[in-house]
Amino acid sequence: MEPTQGWSGLVRSPRFILLGVGLAGCALLLIARGYFAHDLKFRFLVWNLFLALIPAFAAAGMVRAARLGAGWLAWICAAVWLLFLPNAPYLITDLVHLQPRPPIPYWFDILLFATFAGAGLLAAFSSFNDVQHVVSHRFGRAAGWAVLALAAFAAGFGIYLGRVQRMNSWDVFTRPADLWPAVTERLFAPWTQPRAMAVTLLYGAVVLFGYIAVRVIMKARAHDRGR
Repeated sequence: MEPTQGWSGLVRSPRFILLGVGLAGCALLLIARGYFAHDLKFRFLVWNLFLALIPAFAAAGMVRAARLGAGWLAWICAAVWLLFLPNAPYLITDLVHLQPRPPIPYWFDILLFATFAGAGLLAAFSSFNDVQHVVSHRFGRAAGWAVLALAAFAAGFGIYLGRVQRMNSWDVFTRPADLWPAVTERLFAPWTQPRAMAVTLLYGAVVLFGYIAVRVIMKARAHDRGR
């Protein structure tokens, strides 16, 4: 995958088009469900997906800032990316809300939640690609992969904080007195928090492996076209 060329390049890129189609699909499914159920019970998915898009746009801004030589802006974009990154794969955990809700078929709600989760993962992988490009260009290929690996497991930890501890990305600013003890206790004594460790490692590994799988598939297709 090629990195986006800043904001204008993001709009023209195939990734943006694919993401746009995914968002349109999410919206249509949610509207259709609301029409037949006469309610918008799962409207929280819209907010969660909005939060999932923030790291994708922050990473695109990071690429643009790096091209312009605005190091301070690149660092700000990187901080926003890392802070909001857990919101992208977090959509997977919204499957916890699944249960039969007549008259809507159960299979339809499965499709709805899977579509939103897929859009969240697509946003995460898009941001990974941009961040990897910037870091690899500046510090080398190994550094690029190291940053992504750390970010993937940080996202896994963020998923734990969000789903289990019910914390949000903005709690860094609004509830630091609650957030920092929860973070440090689990980081410096992980053996005392087996659930936190399990969620962090498993979700982090899935996110990282998913991105690697997409990279391998895209690279193989590019190699086949070059024959």
